[in-house]
Formats: sequence, structure tokens, C-alpha cells
Amino acid sequence: MALSYALSISHFVSSVGADAGFAALLGLAILVLLYFAHAREAATLRKQLAAATQRLEELERRVAQEPSVPVAPRPPVSAAPGAVQAATPARRGVASTEQVGGPTTVAAGAGPGPRVASRPASVPPVAAPAGVAAPALTDATRVVSSSGELAPDRQAPPTDGRSEAAFGPSGVGKAPSAVTAAGGDNGSPAQSEPLAARSLLEQGLPGRTRGTRWLVSLLAVVVAAAIAAALVVVLSGGGSHHPAAPRQHIAAAPSGVVPGAVTVAVVNATSVNQLAHHIGDRLTSRGFKEGTLATASNQSLAATTVGYLPGHRSDALAVAHALRLPASAVIPASSSNKALVCPAGATCAADVIVVAGSDLAPRR
Repeated sequence: MALSYALSISHFVSSVGADAGFAALLGLAILVLLYFAHAREAATLRKQLAAATQRLEELERRVAQEPSVPVAPRPPVSAAPGAVQAATPARRGVASTEQVGGPTTVAAGAGPGPRVASRPASVPPVAAPAGVAAPALTDATRVVSSSGELAPDRQAPPTDGRSEAAFGPSGVGKAPSAVTAAGGDNGSPAQSEPLAARSLLEQGLPGRTRGTRWLVSLLAVVVAAAIAAALVVVLSGGGSHHPAAPRQHIAAAPSGVVPGAVTVAVVNATSVNQLAHHIGDRLTSRGFKEGTLATASNQSLAATTVGYLPGHRSDALAVAHALRLPASAVIPASSSNKALVCPAGATCAADVIVVAGSDLAPRR
């Protein structure tokens, strides 16, 4: 009883191990699918990174091609105290012209107007800031005299002959041209120099080398081949009990044999557990009557033999045909095999004795 229970547990462990291996193969296949999905997502992210880098480079080129806007420095307006009062002849002419234009609106006999200080030679002329027209700056500018008094506001140029002489082509009243930021006189736009650093696309994005792609492809092929081979091995009979592969010279089924009238005893001559029971079940399913099941002392038999007692050779051929064995496996039963299945001093009830070898063992 204990031996049968141990054998049943061993058979259960063997079958469960095959099922666990099949489940492990399925898990490995799922992991491979997840790996390929991750690789595809990584490739998509690399493409998006490449597109974003290309857009950034395009924006950098556009910014570099835009003309630069030079900003003119703003010189000081007021003269420093104690500045030299001497001026060049041209500036003296300008000061005299301003003095002539000032009293045009004063009545005759009135005293002289406030003296306008001449602008020192060291002080540069007042320039309009960038983006501000010169006439507005001229109207809002006052000259500070050496005594700290402000000169009176300038009046509009008169329309008589004297105004033509006072505000001639070289006079002060002539408004200079407006200063604009985009004018051609402000200087040529700065030329953008080519970028010294190579872009990310020229250097190559991470993970896009040829070696990495070839390695991933080779690994995928190897894993797929291993999974396919494992599935073929498992589905072809691993863990399940299938009959042996058909042989070329199977014994022909004799006529006139009634399987229900033939008693077959089975002896297990291998180390495979429960082999005699499996063979007995196969023969029973074919209509034969199951006899004694025993285990031989020598468990290294390779080829199965079908022994027959006197007068039962045709029955042995029918059993060999049912087990898909060749006719050469049918031999007279030996005395040692008879001793295993037949009780001593009694008539043997078996007609055929099958000594199972490893060729009838289940394929794993």
C-alpha cells in the first residue's frame, strides 16, 4: 500500500512538473512580448526627441539670421561747470544765429534778450535716442548757459526774408533727419556666425547606434527560436503519455482472434513508474483481458518482448499489433517470466506475457 502511494505521488509530481514547465514557457513568451513593446515605445520616444531637436535647431537658425539693432549711446546734455567758452567759428555762427532768431518777437526799443551761452567745443551735440525723431528732441532741448540760466524757448521760424537767412540750409532751425532703429545709416546688421557646436542629430541620439540595433535583433531571433523549440517539444508529448512512434514493420493482425478471450500479463522491466499499469490500460481499451501486473528485477530492458504460452502465438501477434510492435518481438515466454506472473503449483491464467521495455515508456 505504501509503495503504491509513493508511486502515485511520484507520477503526480512528474505530471505537475511538466505543466509547470509549460506555464514557465508561457510566462517567458509574455516577457518577450513586453520587451518588444518597450523597445517600440523607446523608438517612438527617440523619434519625438529627434523631431524636437530639429525644431530647436530651426529656431536657433531663425534667431541667428535676424538683424541686430545697434543702440546709440546717450551723451550728456548739460555742460560741465567751468567749461571753456571758446568755440570754433562754426559754433560761433550757430550761437549768433540763435541770438538773432531769439528777439524777432520782441518789440523795438526793448532791451536785449537773455544771453544764450555758446556750447563748448568739448561737449558733443545732443543726439536723439534710438527710436525718437530729431524734431521732437530739438523742441524739448534747452541750452544751459555758463551762469546756470536756461535759454528761452525757441519760436517758430518766421516766414520773412530774414528767417530765410537765419534758418538757411546750414542754420540751426533745420531739423535733421529722423533717427530710426531700422534705418540704413545706423549701421549694417550684424552677421550671424555659424554655430560651432554640432547638433544632437549630427552627433547621434543615444540608443540609435548600429551595434545596439543588431544586438537587439539577434537577441530577439534567438529568444523566438528558443520559445518555438520549447513549444514544439512540449506539444509533441512532453508530460503526456502517448504511445510509441509507429514502426515500419508492425506485426500484422491475425484473423480469428477474439481479444476478450486473451488474458495478457504485463511485466515492467524498466525504471519508469506505473509502466505496467499504463500498458495494461492500453490493452484493456483494445478489448483484451488484463492479467497479472509485475515488476522485473532487471529494469534495464530496452526492447519490449511479447511472450506466448504454448498454442497462443496468434494471440501474441494480436497483442503485438495492438502495441504497434514488430513481429520479431513475439517469442515464446521464458520460465523466469512465467514465474513472475504465474503462481507456483497452479495453472497459469495468462495466455500472453508482455515484458515492457523502455521503447514503450512515455515520451517526455
